[in-house]
Amino acid sequence: MMPEEEKDDSAEADERDSAAAGERRVGLWGASQSGKTTFISALFLATGRLTSNDVRIRGNNSASTDFLIRNTHALNQQRAFPRPTIARQPLSWTIQMLVPNRVRRWSLRQTPGLVPFDFNVDVQDVGGFEHDPLPEALAEGDGGRLDIAGDGVVAPSTDIAAYFATCQGLLLLIDPIRELEKGDAYNFFFGTLLRLAQQQPVPAGQKLPHYVAVCVTKFDDPVVYEFGRDHGLISYRDDDPVMLPRIHPDETEAFIEQLFRSMPKSDVDLLVGGLHQYFDADRIKFFVSSAVGFYIGQHGMFDVLDYKNVAVSGDGKPVIRGQIRPINVAEPLLWLGERIAEEARR
Repeated sequence: MMPEEEKDDSAEADERDSAAAGERRVGLWGASQSGKTTFISALFLATGRLTSNDVRIRGNNSASTDFLIRNTHALNQQRAFPRPTIARQPLSWTIQMLVPNRVRRWSLRQTPGLVPFDFNVDVQDVGGFEHDPLPEALAEGDGGRLDIAGDGVVAPSTDIAAYFATCQGLLLLIDPIRELEKGDAYNFFFGTLLRLAQQQPVPAGQKLPHYVAVCVTKFDDPVVYEFGRDHGLISYRDDDPVMLPRIHPDETEAFIEQLFRSMPKSDVDLLVGGLHQYFDADRIKFFVSSAVGFYIGQHGMFDVLDYKNVAVSGDGKPVIRGQIRPINVAEPLLWLGERIAEEARR
């Protein structure tokens, strides 16, 4: 039987965990049109395809729940990409997962197993505009305020960095197709990074405390997939009956560096350098993701000759051909949750 003192300590620890759950935050970071809306829209489908049933997502307000319902329906039933998000309030979801149980140092027995852990995923810059390093509104002298709702609802351009300073984790999205065409990922990145460093100064010799998951999106696009295939960076798992292509976790950062080095306009190498300059290397992890995944035909296996899951309709709009099979959509958030949980146990 558990001693009374141990019961009290355990109850107090659980109460502290519950109170802290709302303060565990992951901020979504990315340029305008970098795919934040589609990424989050695919999250519910991604958690549903996990082999474990121990991960759930819920909206923290009506707008966030409606967002998931509307956009999941668009992706899964209508085979259509969701419209870019314009909202009047920040969007927020809670990820509920299980993490390895802490060992209570006052207990005579170890208590292995899994325990619940919650954290929030928030989109503060619902239109994506606040990531501009020097917003046009600021240059015009109006105090740096931007209309993010399209009808005069404004927010200070520094709000996103101030919010990131309250987060333990950051999810950074990079769209390789946008980078190929415009090469502006670093331009959106460095201004927010410098504002974050201002908001959260650290002593010399130390770095910012956040965990950062870097997601290069659109793995299903021929520009990304065929680069990996042609450079011998694609692998397949023998235990995967569908034989979906993947980038080995140990090769992901190298794949990303080589991919963007092949793009004349890209300066993602500066972005990666900036990450290592301001965040500890063991707090950064790279992923290659796809919100829609690859096309799988009636034969039920990946076909290198027929893998494109996105086609163009007669009116020029992109449409999704087959089932949504998200790749590395839930995984970056689960990695962040596990790291945040470890930090909370220290």
